[in-house]
Amino acid sequence: MLKFDIFVVAIVCLLSCRQVECTVPQHLDIYDRWENKYTLESEVNNLADLDADNRITKICSTDGANFWLYGNSECVDLPYAFQERASSLRFAGDRNDWQANRINLYSHQNFIGEQELLTDDTPTIQLNDKVNSIIVSGCKSWTLYADANFNDGQGCLCVGPSDESSCLPGLYTSAISLAGMGESVSSLRLGCYCDKEASPEKNNRKSHSEL
Repeated sequence: MLKFDIFVVAIVCLLSCRQVECTVPQHLDIYDRWENKYTLESEVNNLADLDADNRITKICSTDGANFWLYGNSECVDLPYAFQERASSLRFAGDRNDWQANRINLYSHQNFIGEQELLTDDTPTIQLNDKVNSIIVSGCKSWTLYADANFNDGQGCLCVGPSDESSCLPGLYTSAISLAGMGESVSSLRLGCYCDKEASPEKNNRKSHSEL
């Protein structure tokens, strides 16, 4: 049987929430066809550990192939191809504050493979020359550098959230969306210090699947 991943991009507050007042820890409620509920507060590499492998049919965000979701109190039925096939899941961004400025790096497109979460300037990343997709959390942009130690001699690129005013996550699903910086990132800085910018992919939906 094919195995699938569920990916939770971010849990975001209602837009009426002020930045300084709103801190929503991430967790996820998932359900099987019998409405058995599993509450998850961290990534799960194997849902069989919860006796939930190949059983999940619905996923809720609460105050290979993949499926991702963000929002506050968002509940969706999984696409048919994912019904009772989910085998792992992971969160992006800060577990304790969805608005914290964070950037998740992934070794494959669509947020699959090895991952690295960064919270501040990093002169040499662990996924050096391996980054193929990115999620930007919080309200600020980041600068990607092709060289270590923030050297822009070989190129740089600014990436950011999809909406700075409401701090919605910026999704860069592939090397193409990274405007030539795919498999070329070596260091990062919080803030935009480059003349070249890449806009996150426009996606008004709060859930999405890649099969």
